[in-house]
Amino acid sequence: MIYQIITGDFINSVAFSKELRESIVEILEEVAVTFGSKYEYFIRGDGIQILSNKNALREAIYLQSLLHAKLNVGIRLAIGIGSIEVLDERLSNSTGEAFQLSGQRLDEMKKLQKQLSVVTPNKWLNCEWEIHTQTLDYLSASRTRNQSEVVVGLLENKTQTKLAEEIGISQPSVNQRIKSSGWELIEPIILRYGESITYLETYFAS
Repeated sequence: MIYQIITGDFINSVAFSKELRESIVEILEEVAVTFGSKYEYFIRGDGIQILSNKNALREAIYLQSLLHAKLNVGIRLAIGIGSIEVLDERLSNSTGEAFQLSGQRLDEMKKLQKQLSVVTPNKWLNCEWEIHTQTLDYLSASRTRNQSEVVVGLLENKTQTKLAEEIGISQPSVNQRIKSSGWELIEPIILRYGESITYLETYFAS
């Protein structure tokens, strides 16, 4: 059986006020419920760890986009896919390949200034996902908070008409924000991640 572990840290967390941390916790609790995942956050001050039960890449992009849109907060996230030896009630006490891959990759990302990464036990998949995550990083680097807002809505499966009503702008304006957000690239990459998970499940079962 394979697991998806997301390990992350908040960018510039030393500057977070008490009120901002409380707002971040509210968002983390909201996303945990939405995705049915197990969250442990503010580990050693600014760390977060997630046991994702669905599409971890979709969840990671959703979390990054929601934090950006609502609070203008950045978070660096590394997704590790693999086995788990010990799954403790506290994720920080758990061990296994997925935790190791995720944690090690996060440390590397800090030096490389990457915002999102996916690492697996398969070196060929890792080469592919290095390209995909570079694309996602490139798109997110120039994304405005308004564009992140529509990405959140699309990940919630909302229509353009619904988004226009909620945001208070016209449907053509929503469409323009979607195009400039890079959604046409984001969506197929998320779908490809699901295919990668299916492949790895077969790989581990053999």
